[in-house]
Amino acid sequence: MKIIEDFYERISEDLSLANSTQAELISFEFPRMENFDFQVFYKSMEKVGGDFLVAKKLENGDLDIFAGDVSGHGISSSLVSAMAVIAFKMIDSVSYLPNEIMVKLHESLSSLVKNHFISSVYLRLGVVTKNLTISFAGHHSLILIRDSKIILLNGTGTFLILFPDPTYENYAYELQKGDKFLLFSDGFFESTNSQNLRIGLNTFIEWIQEVPDRPIPFIIQNLVDRTLDYSNNTVHDDMTLLGFTYKCP
Repeated sequence: MKIIEDFYERISEDLSLANSTQAELISFEFPRMENFDFQVFYKSMEKVGGDFLVAKKLENGDLDIFAGDVSGHGISSSLVSAMAVIAFKMIDSVSYLPNEIMVKLHESLSSLVKNHFISSVYLRLGVVTKNLTISFAGHHSLILIRDSKIILLNGTGTFLILFPDPTYENYAYELQKGDKFLLFSDGFFESTNSQNLRIGLNTFIEWIQEVPDRPIPFIIQNLVDRTLDYSNNTVHDDMTLLGFTYKCP
């Protein structure tokens, strides 16, 4: 029994260390950006998860955000998540458009990762241009709340490290004062109840439609509370949610 107890203790310590490391790879504190307010929620299914959300400020003042969900769960997914974040941080992003960066991320990771793929999205907030450029890699819609209306921001693009020759596009949106954006992982709308029924993306969007005029912190907390209430506080998948508001002077 002592051998088993010692083994369990070592494994628990390793998992705690992995969890702490991954927490460093989730950007809870975003770089200071004039006219933008950010808020992040993150909860992993296990001690380590496969979701990631990171940001970096470019030399020209723009902000790049890279978010994704690695297939599977547990330590192996967490390691791939860490590799994706490191690759993101190493790229000289200011020299490339978001879709070009997606290609570079794919090239960096495809030779190293064989048993996973990544659903991801890349955002660039242009300070001077006052626009948002998005490139999708198998990721579902983002949500824009403008003048109390819900607008789905969709795009096409293949999963990272799934196919040998991926294609990615850029989708540009002009920012307007008061715009609110929500980027969320499928851990929210794929949560299930005791009857094994999923929330579903449509219902999740309906929850947002009920409170479009509330500030981002309220919307995020409302979505978290309703999701956990629906699932009886059971986390079925990693849950990541980024909300931000554009406060143009």
